[in-house]
Formats: sequence, structure tokens, C-alpha cells
Amino acid sequence: MNPIASTCAVSVAVFATLVFTGPASPVALATQPEALPTLSEHMGEMSDAFRTISRGYNKADKLDDVLDAIGKLQENIVVSKSMVPSRLSDLSGEELEASLTEYRVRMAKLLDRTAELEVALLTGDDDLAHMILRDELYPMRDEGHELFSD
Repeated sequence: MNPIASTCAVSVAVFATLVFTGPASPVALATQPEALPTLSEHMGEMSDAFRTISRGYNKADKLDDVLDAIGKLQENIVVSKSMVPSRLSDLSGEELEASLTEYRVRMAKLLDRTAELEVALLTGDDDLAHMILRDELYPMRDEGHELFSD
């Protein structure tokens, strides 16, 4: 079957399904999954995690909270690095590709440094943890916001 014929067949099948089953019931609509979080929402979660980390990284009684926050930060980095910042929406072609590559590289480096922070905290290297947070992660965050945030 050629591609146009298969596309037509799919369109006919979808149309027939809609005609014969009618509109979705209110119950079916209510059970639809929620929309996926936006990049902005992921960045908000990352900001919250950074706040928790910065307030507790040097307090032994906050270590569990800080490690949880690092995990949340890392989860949001992994999801966010494959998303497209809205600031890049006006770009196209090679300029868009270069900017997306730069964004993803920066996010991957951020992920790497959060793993190093986690290791420093787990091994009790407070000086290294302080250096990573203050001298690397905060500047990375600030530069990324400058380049990619609206």
C-alpha cells in the first residue's frame, strides 16, 4: 500500500470511530491525563530544589532533605534538557540547532555538577560541596537563565 493510501485509510478509520461512537462522555473527559509539565514548571521545581540545597547543604540535620532536593533537581534537569526554551521559538535552521545544542550541553553539565555535589555531601567533603554550589552551580544557573529564559 502506498503512503497516501495508508494515510487515507487511517483518516477514514478515525472518522468512522468518531461518527459511530459519538463525542466523549463527561466521565471519559474527566479521566483524561493531565497535560505534561511545561519547561517553566520544571524550572520552578529546580529553583525550589536549589533553595532547599542552599539553605541546608552545610547543616547535618538537613542532609536528607538536601539529598532529596538534589534528586528532584536532577529529575527536572533530565526532563528539561530535551525541551525547547521559549526564548528559542523565533529561531530556525542552523541557528536553532546550535542554540538547542548549547542548551542541552549546559543542562548536561549542570546534571554532572549536581552529581558531584551529591558525592561531596555523601562523603562529608563540606569544602568541596560549598565550592561546587557557590562557584559552579549558581553561576551555571545564572548564565543559563541569562541565555535561555524569557
